[in-house]
This record gives sequence, C-alpha cells and structure tokens, in this order.
Amino acid sequence: MANQDVPYNAINKDRAKDFYVTAEIKFNQKNWPDTRAALTECLKYDPTHREAIELAANLFLKLNQPPSAQKVLEDYSKLLASPTK
Repeated sequence: MANQDVPYNAINKDRAKDFYVTAEIKFNQKNWPDTRAALTECLKYDPTHREAIELAANLFLKLNQPPSAQKVLEDYSKLLASPTK
C-alpha cells in the first residue's frame, strides 16, 4: 500500500532505487537478462537515475554492444540538456 502522506514523485524515486539495487545484484551475479529487466523497471520510475544509466551502459559493454552503450549515454545527455517543464 502506498503511503498517502508521501508525494508521488518520492514513491517513484523509492521504487526506482529498489529496482536499481536489484539490477546491481543481478549484474554482479552476471545475470544479464534480469539485470536488463530490473534496469528497465528502474528507468520507468526515474528516467534520470544516473547510476542506472551508467549500469545500463556497462551492461551493453559486457554484452559486446558498444553502440547501444553509446546510445544510452547520448540519450541521457539529451535528457539532461532538455529544459524541464
């Protein structure tokens, strides 16, 4: 159950952190599919989660997909450069 006193964005950040921790554990276990799944969920809750972006880039490098790693980092740079609403 969500705590009604906690702002919606805070809940998103907490959920993102939970999925990021799972992704880190799976990454250290070399469980690439579960790492990717946890990162995908993390970034749904917080698309600007810097550590998740970095871990995603590292994951793509481990999978020998440098262009995908570069795209993740470029997309993150664009997201940071875009004005907030």
